[in-house]
Amino acid sequence: MADVEDAVVEVDVRPAKADDASLAAETGIAVFRVAFERWINTTEERDFRDVVRETLTQLRILAASG
Repeated sequence: MADVEDAVVEVDVRPAKADDASLAAETGIAVFRVAFERWINTTEERDFRDVVRETLTQLRILAASG
């Protein structure tokens, strides 16, 4: 539990890092949501990890082109 408390204190001390953490968490949620929708709506049998990787790769390409 001390590790969690230390992490919370560190986040409070570094607001820019908290913003980075929030952005990373929200991005992860979005990638998971889109990948899950693609995975359940596909007609072929696919490994969910592959769909997540493809979705993340697509996001990286989109971010790099912006």
